[in-house]
Amino acid sequence: MKASTVVSFSFDVGNGPVELSVRSPTPLNDDQWHRVAAERNVKEAVLQLDQQYREVRPAPAQGHTRLELYSQLYVGKEQHSHSY
Repeated sequence: MKASTVVSFSFDVGNGPVELSVRSPTPLNDDQWHRVAAERNVKEAVLQLDQQYREVRPAPAQGHTRLELYSQLYVGKEQHSHSY
C-alpha cells in the first residue's frame, strides 16, 4: 500500500510499465496545497513534488513519444481494496 507520503507517476509507452515515486518527509494529506509535476519526454521521465523532491529516469529506448490516450486518464489518490 502506498503511504500518504508518496506520490507516484506510472506510464506505459508500449514496452512495459514504468513507475516513478517521490517520498515526502511529512504526510501530504495535511490540508495544504502541494505541487506535483510529472513529465515524460523523449529523453527522460521526471516526477517532482513541491519543487524539492524529485526522481528522474531515462526514457525507454523504444515506444511512443506522444501521449495518446486510448483509455481514461486518472489523477488522484490510488484506491486499494483489502482482502483478508
